[in-house]
Amino acid sequence: MRGYNKDGHRDCKQLVLGAVTRPDGIPVRVDVNDGNLNDTVWNRQAVAALKDTLTTRPHILFVADSKLITVETVDPLCEEQVSFVSRMPNTFALTAATKT
Repeated sequence: MRGYNKDGHRDCKQLVLGAVTRPDGIPVRVDVNDGNLNDTVWNRQAVAALKDTLTTRPHILFVADSKLITVETVDPLCEEQVSFVSRMPNTFALTAATKT
């Protein structure tokens, strides 16, 4: 698998691990992906997988970093009535207003 870390070591192989866990830390889903996989893309994949995996599900709270906040990811969460917690990306004007 190819990718590069933030230190710029482009010569090293890299992979990305993504995990969805229960509140007690038990994994529900774990993915091993190419090192170049974008967090936004992985969040969409994880949300879609949860929909398919948990047909009779308890209340779900999806916790992710700011890459979760896209229309393509948040809309399916709302449609499936999945609660989520994230932080607002700094690119949103609202972020600056709430920090002052």
